[in-house]
Amino acid sequence: MPSVFSKDSATNIDLPKFDTLLVKGSYPPSAPVHLCLSHIAESGTNCCAVILAPSKERLQGALEAENDPWLQKNSGTGTVAALSRHINVLYPPTPHHMVFLLSMFHVADPSNDPSWSTKTTFPTPPSLMVLHELSSYFTSDTEAAASSQPTLSSYLDLVVSALAAVSSLSKHRLNGTSTRVSLALFDSGMDALRLPILKVPHVSHPHIGAPGEEPDEPRVEAVFQFVRKYFEFILEFTPEHHDEAPQSSTPLPRKTVRLLQKGQFISEMIM
Repeated sequence: MPSVFSKDSATNIDLPKFDTLLVKGSYPPSAPVHLCLSHIAESGTNCCAVILAPSKERLQGALEAENDPWLQKNSGTGTVAALSRHINVLYPPTPHHMVFLLSMFHVADPSNDPSWSTKTTFPTPPSLMVLHELSSYFTSDTEAAASSQPTLSSYLDLVVSALAAVSSLSKHRLNGTSTRVSLALFDSGMDALRLPILKVPHVSHPHIGAPGEEPDEPRVEAVFQFVRKYFEFILEFTPEHHDEAPQSSTPLPRKTVRLLQKGQFISEMIM
């Protein structure tokens, strides 16, 4: 079974086989790696997984800060190392690069243009495609956000482009059978992300109105309310109440992990 936790973790929640999965909230940084490893182990090493992340530094920094004990112990072993070789990680720096990269993904075929990059050509379709922290493209401290006016459709375009890529790769037949390519989106910043419906028109002169009147603010919407409609399963990590440690005044933070299918509750656990 695919999982966002290590095999020997005391914390676990059963994930069904999925076509689309959204993971949001304060998930462990190693969760995308565990999902890829478990997915490849289940699908077989003739498949691969691909992770698309806006920032190599952010992804690596989060993994180093977490210092997952299971990965520290097992990542160098033969089995895990063999699975890891089938995980490709790419870092498109802007939403435009992401959309272009997704449009280039294809399975190797004798009729393919030989000039196509090996990074976008798969010997066999990946069993899993992971989008990582798309909301970071649209925060105010990123180059992509500073150079444009992102809207709600800017985020949705990335999701739709990924779904189109998955659909195209799934049409490839392997040994006479159609291929199942799953899509997972991990985004810890989605709950806080609100984007305008339309771009704010450029105004060359300040708005002059009645005293105390403020310029019209663009209408913004919660991104999650729109993105969730594209995903069958949602795994959400939410902060829980704080329990005090025995003989200590230091509270121990806890999280609730909930799995939903089309908005309906399936299971829950506290970690």
